[in-house]
Amino acid sequence: MLNLQINDDHINEMVNAKVEEILKTYKRTLVTVDMKDLIKMTGLSESTLTNKIVCEPEVVEVTRRIGKRVLYKYPEIKNALNTVIDRLGK
Repeated sequence: MLNLQINDDHINEMVNAKVEEILKTYKRTLVTVDMKDLIKMTGLSESTLTNKIVCEPEVVEVTRRIGKRVLYKYPEIKNALNTVIDRLGK
């Protein structure tokens, strides 16, 4: 068995940097993002996002359902993700 420990602060910095990098291309053009964008923004799997992240109150607050589509308001989702990841990563 392999035990691997990674500093939570380092993980948060890496996620935030990746989010910033990806969102630079979206600034001023997006109003919402979907699950595919959340996967790219965070580097997390769809199941992890679904089971642990999008059910958190901060994310639910910026979630909108249009028909069967689930969308997340941008740029509000960025702050919500940072808050949730910081809290869950401790």
